[in-house]
This record gives sequence, structure tokens and C-alpha cells, in this order.
Amino acid sequence: MGTLTHSRRRQWAWMGVVVASALLASTAASQGTDGVANTYYPGPNVTYTNEAPYKLLITVSRPTNDDADDQWFDFVRAVFQRYVSPTVWPGAWPVLVGRSEMSVGLRERANNVFKDWIAGRRLQPGAILALGGPSSRVTADTMINSFKHAPPNWAKGATLMFMGSAADKDRVFAALRPSGATLRFFDLDSVQAATLERIIPRIKGPLPPVPAPPPPPRTH
Repeated sequence: MGTLTHSRRRQWAWMGVVVASALLASTAASQGTDGVANTYYPGPNVTYTNEAPYKLLITVSRPTNDDADDQWFDFVRAVFQRYVSPTVWPGAWPVLVGRSEMSVGLRERANNVFKDWIAGRRLQPGAILALGGPSSRVTADTMINSFKHAPPNWAKGATLMFMGSAADKDRVFAALRPSGATLRFFDLDSVQAATLERIIPRIKGPLPPVPAPPPPPRTH
């Protein structure tokens, strides 16, 4: 499906800092590493640049299953990085609808994180917060319910982005207008694939070969 080869355990551990993913990517780019030591298998959806700092380019296809949490997690971040910004904080927040540990945990964490941002006016001018996922209706409801009790102008100078379907745009914008933020809409339905860029460590000499995936099990 063109998704990253993170294990679920790796993604669950990483989920706690997803709100800072774009900031971390920016810092990593300046250092020439993202601090991730995962092994990526070569394939038609993964390519390397050939000059240091090496960049790992992963083509992430739009998942066909709404419950494919890992894939939607990657897809929303890839779309944000490709079409909006690879470096802005806090970046994309995937609104997952499945029943996996990651999906449930991310939904539970969202309310507390958003409340903290509202109370502390954490979205500074120039920041972008984008929400998107497999269900435009759920994403729209999440944005409306999360920010409906926020004080006026709590996000003035920042950008709130709804990534979903045009049918839900008007009600989201009506609910978010008091925030003082610039409101943007991204038609997530129009994207079938996006490229996620990761920086891998600078090393001396050519890029080492990537190990081939294990052979399939014998059938006889």
C-alpha cells in the first residue's frame, strides 16, 4: 500500500510527539539526521537521493481501508509535508477512526492537547495546525468540538486547516471563525498519493546497501 515500514510499537511510541513532527523534521534536516535507525526495504515506493545528507523518499498511497490506522497516519503527514509545509509547527494531526491502540490513544490525547494550546495560546503567528483523516465528517466534528469553547482570537495570526471534503468546509469555517486564525481548506479527496521525505544520517562514502526483505515462507 506504499506505507512506511514502521512497526505498530514504533508508531505508538512516536505518537506522543506527533504534534511536533514537523518541527523535529526541520531540526533533523539541519543536523543531517532524523535520529531514526529503522531499516527500510527497497521497493517501488521507496527511493534514496544519492548525495549526503541522504533523503529517503517514501511514496504513500491513499489507503482504501478507513481502519488502516498506520497507513492513514503516514498519508496525512505526507500530504501535509508535500502540499502545505515540511517544517512548520505543529503541522498535521491525523484524525484516525479505527479501533487500534494508536487510533484510540490519539483521539483521547487530542482533547487534552488542544485544551492546553487554547489555554496557553500556544499557536503562535505563522503556526499551522491541520487536521485530516479518512472520514471528513469525523475530522470536521473533531475540529468543531475541540475549539467551540475557545476564547475569541486564541489563534490569531496562526492558521487552522481543515483537510477533508468540500461538503464539510462551511460548517467548520463557521465554527472556527472566532479563533482569529487564518482558515484554510485542503481537499483531501483529491490526493491519491504523496511523498514523505525523511533525512537519514550523513555518513562517509556511498550509501550502504539496504538489506533485502526476508524470503517468503516455503509452501511445500
